[in-house]
Amino acid sequence: MHRKLLALVALSTLSWNVAKATHVAGGEIIYECLGNGQYQFSLILYRDCAGTTLGTSYTLDFTSPCGNQSLTVDVDTVFEVSQLCEDQLPFSSCNGGNLPGLEQHVFTGTITLPPCDFWTASWSLCCRNDAISNLQTPGTYDGYLETSMNNEDYPCDNSPVFTNAPIPYVCLNQPVVYSYGVYDPDGDSLSYALISAMTTGGVPIPYVFPYTFLEPIQAGLTFDPFTGLLQFTPNAIGNYVVVMEVTQYDDDGNVIGTTLRDMQFVVIACTNQAPDPTAGAIDNFSGTAVQTGPFSIELCESDNFCFEATFTDPDAGDTLTFSSNIQQNLPGSTISATGANPLTITVCWTAQAGNSGFFPFTITVEDGNCPISAFQTFVYATNVLQRTSVGPDQTICGPQIAEIEAQGGLNFVWTIIPGGDPITGQNFTCLDPPFCSEVIADPNSTTSYIVTSDLAGTCINADTVTVFVVSDFTFAATQSDDTLCLGETAQLNVVPNPNLPGYTFEWIPTLGLSAGDIANPIAGYSQPGSYAYTVEITSPDGCVKQDTTLGLVVLPGFVPDFTLTVADSSFCEGQGTTFTVDIDNSPPIYCGPNFAGCTSGIVADFELGTGVDQGTTTSYPAL
Repeated sequence: MHRKLLALVALSTLSWNVAKATHVAGGEIIYECLGNGQYQFSLILYRDCAGTTLGTSYTLDFTSPCGNQSLTVDVDTVFEVSQLCEDQLPFSSCNGGNLPGLEQHVFTGTITLPPCDFWTASWSLCCRNDAISNLQTPGTYDGYLETSMNNEDYPCDNSPVFTNAPIPYVCLNQPVVYSYGVYDPDGDSLSYALISAMTTGGVPIPYVFPYTFLEPIQAGLTFDPFTGLLQFTPNAIGNYVVVMEVTQYDDDGNVIGTTLRDMQFVVIACTNQAPDPTAGAIDNFSGTAVQTGPFSIELCESDNFCFEATFTDPDAGDTLTFSSNIQQNLPGSTISATGANPLTITVCWTAQAGNSGFFPFTITVEDGNCPISAFQTFVYATNVLQRTSVGPDQTICGPQIAEIEAQGGLNFVWTIIPGGDPITGQNFTCLDPPFCSEVIADPNSTTSYIVTSDLAGTCINADTVTVFVVSDFTFAATQSDDTLCLGETAQLNVVPNPNLPGYTFEWIPTLGLSAGDIANPIAGYSQPGSYAYTVEITSPDGCVKQDTTLGLVVLPGFVPDFTLTVADSSFCEGQGTTFTVDIDNSPPIYCGPNFAGCTSGIVADFELGTGVDQGTTTSYPAL
C-alpha cells in the first residue's frame, strides 16, 4: 500500500541550497500506519537537476511530551518529474541537457512510536536559496519540513497525501489556479491554511515587505481553506516560497494531525499562454444530485450524478491533456475525455452508502507547450449528505430570536406544524433569498417549523425544528470588589428575577473561583493580573442569558496581617508608653515593594498630654 500512496504523491517546489551547489526543490513528510505502533515515514524531496546529487539517507527528528526519537530514512525511489513537454524530456538537466529538470527522491524508514497526544516529525538542511524573492536574507536560513500526529487518541491514522501535479514555473501577468490535490486515506475531514516559511526548530522566517505568508506572491492572492485552491496573477518575475499546512479532523472537530508542504513558484516571462482559468464549470448536469454552484455538487448517500466540463487554451495549436485525483477522492467514479482544444471531460459517480462527507477532487489541465508546459487546476466540491438537517431545537425568551440554518440542498421552503405562530413578514426573515438556507424566527409562542429542500433521490429532504418561547427573566450580576490584593477574596453574585428554584449557572473560566456552577462563587488568586468572567444563566424553562461585565484586577502585593499592642493601656500625664506593630505574615519571594496602593498605612492623630511617642523598627512590608 505504501508504494501505491507514493505513486500518488505529486510535485511541489520550494528552494534551498545543500552543500553550496545542491538544490533541494521541494519537500513534505508523510506517514503510513503499519499497525502495532509502527509507522513508515517518507521524506519526499525534489531535486533541481542542475545541482549536485542528494545524499542516500537523512535523519528525521521526532519530538513529543512523551520523549524524543530519531529515524534514519534511506533512499527508496528516484525518478524524473520535470515540467517539460514529452518531446523535450531527453534534453532536461536530469539527462545532461540544458532545460530545467526535476527529480523526485523518496526516502523511507520504519519507526515504532509509543502513544502520545502530540508527535512532531521534522527535517531541516542548510540552506535556502539566495534567489528567493519574498524572504529576508533567505540564504541565512535552513529549509524545514514537519508533520504532526496524535497517536494516543488515533492509534493508526495515516497522513494526507498530495496528489496534484507541480507547476514550479508560472507565467508573468497570467492568472494561475492551483490546487494541492490532497486526499486522506482514512477519510478524515481536512482544512487548509497558508503558514509562514520556517527554519530549523519551526522558527518563522521574516518576509520582505510587502509580502507576507498570507500573500506570499502578490496582494490579492486568494486561498480557499476548505479546498486548498490557490489563485493569483503574478506581477513580478522572481522565486516565491509558499507554505501550506493541511489539518486533519475527526467527526467531532478534534485535530488528528498536520502536514505541510513548502513549495516555490518561479515566475517567468512567457510567450505561451496557459489554459483558460475561467473554463471548466459544470455543464450538462444530470442525476439525482443537486448542482449548487459552478463547481459544487450536493447529494445524498447512494445518489448519483454525471456532468461535463470543457477546457480551452488561447493558443489554438496547443493540445490539452488532463490528470485528476478523482479516483482517490471519489472511489468508483469514472472520468473520460474527448477533443484536444477544446477538451471536454465527462465525470460520473454514485455516492457510496454510509459514506457522507466533503470530498473535493481536482482536474489539472496541461497545454503541452514546448519546452515548458503550462497548467491550470480546477477543484470540484462534492458534499455527500446524510439528509436535510436544520439543527437542534432552540429556546428563546423576551427579546431573543432564533437563528436557524438548514443544510442539505440549495432551495428551502419553510412551513409550520399547525398550532404554532403562523409565519409572517414580522416574525420570520429569510437572510439569503431566494434560497432561504438561513432564517431568523421570532414567534410569539412555541412553534415547530418544517423545512423542505430540493434534494432528490434517496435523501430525506425535510427536517423539523421547534422554537420554544418561554417566560422571560432578568438578573443582576454584582461583585463585592473590583480590585484585590494577593490573598484577598471577592464575592461574585448573580441574582435572577424571578428567583425561582431550578436556575443553572456556568462561569467561564473557572480559574480562581471556588466553584464554576453556582450563583455566588468566591474569587481568590495567587498571581496578580486581570481576570474577566462570563456567566451563563439558564432558567428553569431553558432560556439562556449571559453576562460579561464581571472582572477583577489583582494587584502585585499582599495586605499585611499585623498585631498592634500597647505596653500600658493607661498612664499618667507626662509618662510615656510603647506601641508595637508585629507583622504576622512573611512576604513571598516574588512580591516586591508595594507601589500599587494596597494599603495607605495607618494614620493616627493624637496627643496624650505632653507625652512622647515611641515606634519600633520593622521590615517590609511595614505599614
